[in-house]
Amino acid sequence: MDLKYEWNQNFHQSATIKNTFNTHSPSIEIDLDIWKGLKLNADYTCNAYFNQQAGAKSEFEFLNAFLSYQGKSSPWEFRLTGWNILDTRSIRRDSFSENLIGTYAYLVQPRYGLFTVKWDI
Repeated sequence: MDLKYEWNQNFHQSATIKNTFNTHSPSIEIDLDIWKGLKLNADYTCNAYFNQQAGAKSEFEFLNAFLSYQGKSSPWEFRLTGWNILDTRSIRRDSFSENLIGTYAYLVQPRYGLFTVKWDI
């Protein structure tokens, strides 16, 4: 299991405006051998973004999970995968220059899953 916390802070100041952009991103990754060839891998990230001066706030989360099974000496592997399980629709990003401060929303691929069968030769 891996726990991680990232914090990013950006400052922008012009003649009349002073802005601070903060992003907090705690995350966790797990990799478990559950039982006799059954494995679970998952990662979760929560992103909290805000600009206190402008009153802008945005939060988005991502959860991905992979459940797989392969017998001890079997060439077969079966995997069930889910991406964007929490169905996050968009994320928010900022940019700034001397003349412009911009906030952009990017669309995210919706929740989807995949069932995979693999055979090693």
